[in-house]
This record gives sequence, C-alpha cells and structure tokens, in this order.
Amino acid sequence: MQDRTFSGIRPVKVWDIYTRLFHWALGIAILVSFISANQGEMEIHTASGIIVLGLLAFRLLWGVLGSRTAQFHRFIRGPKTIIAYIRNSKAPRFRPMIGHSPIGALSVIALLVLVAVQGATGLFASDDIYTEGPLVKFVSSNFNSLATEIHKANSNLLLMLIGLHVAAVLYYLFVRREDLILPMITGRKQVSFHDATQAEPVRERNPLLAIAAITAASALAYYIYTI
Repeated sequence: MQDRTFSGIRPVKVWDIYTRLFHWALGIAILVSFISANQGEMEIHTASGIIVLGLLAFRLLWGVLGSRTAQFHRFIRGPKTIIAYIRNSKAPRFRPMIGHSPIGALSVIALLVLVAVQGATGLFASDDIYTEGPLVKFVSSNFNSLATEIHKANSNLLLMLIGLHVAAVLYYLFVRREDLILPMITGRKQVSFHDATQAEPVRERNPLLAIAAITAASALAYYIYTI
C-alpha cells in the first residue's frame, strides 16, 4: 500500500477555468472603469461598470454552483478558524491551503462587497452634466446625490483594497515563496502533499452549469444597460 504520508511536490488542479476567467476579466473591467472615468470617457465607463456587475452576478452564482474552491461555503470561515490559521501559519511545518486561505477569503469577500457597492451606486449616480446611471430616472434627486457621493468615496476604498491585494500577492511570491499568480493562469499549483486530502485536485463542473450562470448574469447586465 502506498504511504499516504509521503512528502513531495506536484502540480495540483486548484482553480477551474471559469473562476480564472472571472478573475482576470474583473480585473480588466475594473481597470477600464477607472481609466475611462479619469479620462472623461463616461460611455465607456458606464459600459465597463455594467460588465463589472455582470461579472459579479456570475461570481455569486458560481459561488454556489461552481467547483470546490469557488464555492463560498467552503472557504468562508469564522473567527476561530481565522485565528487558528494565523497562529499555525507561523509554525515550521505549516502547509498552505490549495484554495483560498481563511485570510484570503476575507480579502475576496471584501473585494466583492466593495465592487458590488461601486457597481450598484454607479447605477444611480450622475455627474450632473452629461452622464447618469441607467437607473437614475427611478430615484429622487436626494438618492441620486447620495449614490454619487458613495460612488466617489468607495472608489478610493476599492483602489486601496486592490493595492493591498496586489501587495499581498507580491509578499507571498517574494517572501513566502508561494506563487499565487501562475495558478490563476494555469489553474494548477505546486502543492506539497503529505496525504491524499491535501493533494485532492479540483474537478471541473458540468459546462452546462457555467453556461447557465453566464447566460443569467449576461441577461441581467444587458437588461440593466438597456432599461
């Protein structure tokens, strides 16, 4: 019988293709949103904002329907687990998790929340000159003003959190010697396996589930954009 405590390194499937595509598409859409806003290209800004909301809607669906490492209930943890993880991470024989760590999960949720706030407030915001969100006509001027202020303030918070996210990735790469970038491109991560559970690869979900999630999210985004 094979020794399950054998220690070694091997590539293990960590992220499914849809989670990876979402990750990079969201990053590009957010970048386009910030650049277009700074350049005054508000039509592009509005369109990219709608795309962000569509991507967010997909991620929420995929957090339920997706593969093991994409499902929210599998990586969101309570305070006790987070504290235990922080303590154990300093141990010499600490083994990184193949998916989101409890700390990484906090970053993911915080980013999704801020992105949701940014996208949602953008629907009701306006610049009082040329451009207004697609749902401004359904709210009062006071609500429009509040949404606009939140949209502007939240953009700074979102930029700060994105900066922290990038800094954390670089910290893991150069200090902890753990590459988090390549796995989000290839889907595979070099994992130390001491038992079968640690090295269990992620399985791709039925493509029909992904198609259904993409279709629903795209339909929602299109409806909002054309309302």
